[in-house]
Amino acid sequence: MVARDRLTEVSTRDHFFERLSNEPDAYGVSLMVDISFFKKLNDPYGHLTGDLVIKHVAQILQCMQK
Repeated sequence: MVARDRLTEVSTRDHFFERLSNEPDAYGVSLMVDISFFKKLNDPYGHLTGDLVIKHVAQILQCMQK
């Protein structure tokens, strides 16, 4: 099983839930994020730019959790 997403380096959903199920006293939060108007950026500027936006948003969220 892949533990981290290749693009964002965030734990994958499966890895996250497997870790929670293996530790009875563990708790965690799952977050779903909608990047408003992402398609309007991704389509004209390309997938590389879109990937950079996704990566940057993931980095911001990781900084906020610490």
